[in-house]
Amino acid sequence: MRSLAYRGPEVQQPTCRKPDIDAADAKGVPVAPRDFSHRLVYALLAVALIAGSYARIAHLDRKLFWQDEAFAALMISGHNVAQLEALYDGRPRPVAAVRALITRDPATSVLSVVSGLAQNDPQHPPFFYVLDRLSIDALGSSPAGYRALSVLIGLLTIGMAFLFGQKLLGSSFGGVVLCALVAVSPLHVIYSRQTREYELLALETLLASWLLLRALEAPSALAWIGYAVAVGASLYTDPIFLFVIAAHAVTALVARRDNLRALVPYAVATLVGAATYVPWALQEFGSRHAIRGELAWGARVYPLKFLAEKWGFNIGAVFFDAEFADLRWAVVAAAAIVVAGISLVVVARGRNRRLQALSFSLIAIVMGAFVVRDMIGGSFYATIPRYLMPGWIGLEIAVAAAIATGLQAQNRFALAAFAFLICAGTGSVLVDNGAENWWDNNSQVAFQTVAMKINAYPDAVVALDANPEVPLMLATYLHDDVALVLVRDPKTDAFPIDGRPNFLVVPSPELFDGANAHGKDRYILENISPPRTTIITGFHSDLARSGVTPALRLGLIERPDNALWYLRPAR
Repeated sequence: MRSLAYRGPEVQQPTCRKPDIDAADAKGVPVAPRDFSHRLVYALLAVALIAGSYARIAHLDRKLFWQDEAFAALMISGHNVAQLEALYDGRPRPVAAVRALITRDPATSVLSVVSGLAQNDPQHPPFFYVLDRLSIDALGSSPAGYRALSVLIGLLTIGMAFLFGQKLLGSSFGGVVLCALVAVSPLHVIYSRQTREYELLALETLLASWLLLRALEAPSALAWIGYAVAVGASLYTDPIFLFVIAAHAVTALVARRDNLRALVPYAVATLVGAATYVPWALQEFGSRHAIRGELAWGARVYPLKFLAEKWGFNIGAVFFDAEFADLRWAVVAAAAIVVAGISLVVVARGRNRRLQALSFSLIAIVMGAFVVRDMIGGSFYATIPRYLMPGWIGLEIAVAAAIATGLQAQNRFALAAFAFLICAGTGSVLVDNGAENWWDNNSQVAFQTVAMKINAYPDAVVALDANPEVPLMLATYLHDDVALVLVRDPKTDAFPIDGRPNFLVVPSPELFDGANAHGKDRYILENISPPRTTIITGFHSDLARSGVTPALRLGLIERPDNALWYLRPAR
């Protein structure tokens, strides 16, 4: 095994020499030349670290506490779905009664969180949720309290990207470039600010890969125990990590193709780590029908046109994201995709087999698995970017490798590409940081604005039905004098309530018709929804018109103009 230890400065190669992506791996860690480009690289790193850290930490309460986060908070706080469903009785109740379900219950513990997930949401293993319970125990049950763990994970991911890039690519430039790309990646920033496990999955993908490389280079019982622990913890974060295990198998085979017996410790560590997940896997298998029902929202087939649009959007959003409210920004995203494509070619033509095995297998296995699932089952899960997080890590590794190799050879195109990606990412995350909603939850309206409109009416009453997460989201922002009516049967549950301001929030057609009938000749339903006009809204509207989504009645379902209705008293 060649050592990656520092051996002193190498003889500087002519700048016209073709970049060799194996140079660091073959000759040790090169010392980058101390010239203007060297200083610029580290200046760009500083920009990326400052912007990326600020974007993760600042205005943590501003973004919508959206439905997936609200449901996660229900579990993390020690409550369950049955307690929420019990409130659907058609009776007015203080908003505090609903808010209590996403507020930490001191009578519960992390064991309550694990038990609640096993019974109500076994598709999500408990590791992240247990950690987040410890977070709100210390910081409280505000959106910032729930999100603080993800912020910390996001910052750790930046540091882990440096260590992993340095290890895989054998140079400080490798660590610097990958670290900077992750710091200002819009995708990483988005999930570093949500009460969701996907940035933890990104961190664990980098950490487990780093541990694997270390163990392959310097095998020891301790090294393989560390890798086994990482495998088990990662599976208990998200079963998507199974695809990372497959990519690691490819990497290990390539790294030890001349001595397969050396893979025995790797195989044992992998099996031991995976075996720890068996109890939860059995729980998931026993709940497979319920899980299939929970995932039914993705069981539709996108036409090729929409698939192309989504894939282009998703790949671009790894490096640049202005949500494309103005389509002219698509040019920047297209340029980022071109840089990524060229980087994949550079890596493929290089001689670093270990790099090729890890980056390409992460991309191919993770993304390929979801594409095959969609083709067989008739769904669109492969277009959901959070599910492909390890695949995006593989893409970032390839881009970082190609740029780092060019920087070592003092290639001006590599420097320009690095500067472009850092500037594009920095602008993206700073713009995103100031917005209430972004594309990751754009199918929902800004319930902060909805709540603000309702709060302007003292003693208001709000009727909701259908989506059970909506009252949890609204309760985060409504004043205590507001009452909620959670409607189970719009035909029998009486609404509106005379003498108080009445509102409907994202009503089903049945609730809309019921409120209209109950308030006949006394109220006029007036749409006062906040505006929402982005390309994502247009994308979903096009899907509806194409017949992919169910037919819309009265424009009431999955439409931005269905957010808020005021029952204005008739004069």
